[in-house]
Amino acid sequence: SGDWDHPDYSKELIHQGVNLKFYALATAVFKDELYKKITDKILSYSQNYLRSPQGYFYAKQAAPGNIGFYLLPELE
Repeated sequence: SGDWDHPDYSKELIHQGVNLKFYALATAVFKDELYKKITDKILSYSQNYLRSPQGYFYAKQAAPGNIGFYLLPELE
């Protein structure tokens, strides 16, 4: 369980969906290749890491032990 002393660094499907929606929209409106690359990466990540072998989507991917991959550097 998370609290302010122990934040949760998981990657949640809901956030990936929102990001995917807006980057896809930006790709369509601005015709910018960078937005398309980001859209493709979000979609690829969601399909590769948030989808079960049966095709269902997981709600989130937890960071290992809540340290490491998603940990931000300390502010000085």
